Amino acid sequence: MEAAAQGFWGPEDSSVDFCEKSYVRSPYVAEFWNSISSLIFVFLGLYGLVETVKLNARWVYPALFLTLALIGIGSTIFHGTMRWWGELWDELPMLLLGLFYVVSLSGCHSVTTGTKGVYFYSALLAFLFAMVVAYVKFKVYEIFLHSFTVLILLSLGITLLSRPKSRNLQILLLMIVGELGTAKAFWSLDHQLCGLSPVVPYFHVVWHVLAAFAGYHYVIFLLALKYEKTGHYSVFADEDGPSEKTEIYNKLWFQPFNNWERLFQNSDDYSFGIFAKKLTKALG
Repeated sequence: MEAAAQGFWGPEDSSVDFCEKSYVRSPYVAEFWNSISSLIFVFLGLYGLVETVKLNARWVYPALFLTLALIGIGSTIFHGTMRWWGELWDELPMLLLGLFYVVSLSGCHSVTTGTKGVYFYSALLAFLFAMVVAYVKFKVYEIFLHSFTVLILLSLGITLLSRPKSRNLQILLLMIVGELGTAKAFWSLDHQLCGLSPVVPYFHVVWHVLAAFAGYHYVIFLLALKYEKTGHYSVFADEDGPSEKTEIYNKLWFQPFNNWERLFQNSDDYSFGIFAKKLTKALG
């Protein structure tokens, strides 16, 4: 990775650097491809926001998608400037997303329910507040990195302890873990292999694409898991039945399920062929 550069946005002072060289493609954008690829978060986030509003989903699901879009905006600003203030626009929404993931699991497990839930979420908020203050004050990247990791592992842990019964949900969860794990591998390789090949600077682009889809799919998963565990009214703010939801849900891009009504019947109403067909149609 290169030394701190001086460009249009001033001297680079972020707490972390990436392999893409600054101000090569444009005198106005520090890391051009990393900035452009960040927009996938904006697209998926805004699209999911609109669709969950159409579904009359409870506030946390539109909020999750909105936060995903904010991450994309912040990431674009961060990679475009490589400034500390831009970095905060990227990373603080990421912590908020992690928090919302855990909040959306309220009622899915005993630790997130009742009195235990009150203590759990109070402790989580205190932890997150302390980490944010420490990170902003000391500007140590590892504080953010480990805090975000804790939130993601915590949400995945509660998800597993909730034991989704639907085979469809189990398969989707495996897909999400695969997307996230592969994304993290490319993020790490961008740091570890920088300078060894001209291809390495594009690894962070792969991270953006896979992480965005993992985040998008995880919101879809969490909505369905909450429906399975706690029922219709904990997820939707209306009385429309499964058939009405199916009509809207089936039109949702980038998701592998073909029928909301049969989502929890452990049927074979899941296939990567359907997923690929929807993906091709969306992109075409």
